[in-house]
Amino acid sequence: TCIDGDPMSRCCGVGICSRDESGTALCCLRPGDGCAADADCCGYMTCDATGHCRGQAVGEPCIDTQECGDGASYCTGAGVCGFTG
Repeated sequence: TCIDGDPMSRCCGVGICSRDESGTALCCLRPGDGCAADADCCGYMTCDATGHCRGQAVGEPCIDTQECGDGASYCTGAGVCGFTG
């Protein structure tokens, strides 16, 4: 297990500590990291056809900011990826 809020706790390699859809803290991969399955990627992200975690776009669901990519810069209080500016 890992400690939510401490990205480096007990995670090996490129994995960070984040929550999945059920709220369980686990080691997972960030946008652009290599993956084998959707479950490897943080939160709601999926493992795309090229074998990389696809960051959530603006308006897509998220649990933590590290899931947001594709033009989105943070996870809003409403649980969707947003952007600043």
